[in-house]
Amino acid sequence: MQRQFYIKEPAKKVKLCDPKAVGEHFKSLKNADQESFWIISLNSKNAVLATDMISLGGVNHSVVDMKILFRRVLQAGATAFLTLHNHPSESTSFSSADIQVTGKIAQFAQMIDLCFHDHLLVAGNDIISAKEQGILK
Repeated sequence: MQRQFYIKEPAKKVKLCDPKAVGEHFKSLKNADQESFWIISLNSKNAVLATDMISLGGVNHSVVDMKILFRRVLQAGATAFLTLHNHPSESTSFSSADIQVTGKIAQFAQMIDLCFHDHLLVAGNDIISAKEQGILK
């Protein structure tokens, strides 16, 4: 039987817990013509452990598989994480599907004792925070 080990790289000095800092880091998404969904896994000091795109969708949606999302966060050894996706249409409103996915992520994160900092939306030059919008408590 072959054993597989997950080797994580040392935490980078980059800290991405503020929506503007995350927006700066992901500014290339403002020009994307497809939706994509990302997770940023963080350690207890909010230093980045891993950044993963978990879904690349169409022009107005992307599918989020919760099993993949949480597997990546846990494999990174994270204690906290952020999620982020873009709207190629530059709509600055979270859709009802976005709100539903955010709620599911928050519910499961709480069950397994992970800190879900925020779900951010990149819409053109704007970064919108689900937490600041009151969508995520």
